[in-house]
Amino acid sequence: MGTHNYPGSLLAATEARLAELDAANIPADVDELKLEASHESRLFPDLTADIDLTCILTAGTGKAFGAWTELEDSSENKLSTIAASSGLHVSALRVRDTDETNVLYVIEIGYGPDAEHVTVIGPHDFGSGDKKIDSDEQVRVRPPSIPKGQKVYGRLKCETDGAIVTIVVRYHPH
Repeated sequence: MGTHNYPGSLLAATEARLAELDAANIPADVDELKLEASHESRLFPDLTADIDLTCILTAGTGKAFGAWTELEDSSENKLSTIAASSGLHVSALRVRDTDETNVLYVIEIGYGPDAEHVTVIGPHDFGSGDKKIDSDEQVRVRPPSIPKGQKVYGRLKCETDGAIVTIVVRYHPH
């Protein structure tokens, strides 16, 4: 590949990845890059249809995660319904509300066939009140895509047992 001014590990990783590329896959890879660079983002819950919809997660006890629950809005619409037909990519997570102040939270989003077999695609930590982390109202995330046919789950951990957060997920279907 020639000489570059990159750190050795970055150069080696880049060269290894380029060696793995198959010329037959390049059109599909380019299409994927185009989709990630420019797409129509959507919100879950669909606040464009009903501003009052909510999606709630509840923390477990003893500073532990609550159970994995399918992401569902207050009208019983599930994000899994969208993933069932097209797969999707989560690009941001926004916290709309918390029921506790001056505490830290962690949200995990994942996918799987059921709540017992969830693949975690990304955590998000944030705080409320005096423990608020700068710019934590919405975080951009770059997790792997959720494959078509999988259910989408979330769970919450907090310093306070049974704490509740209301979230919005920004995504685009594949």
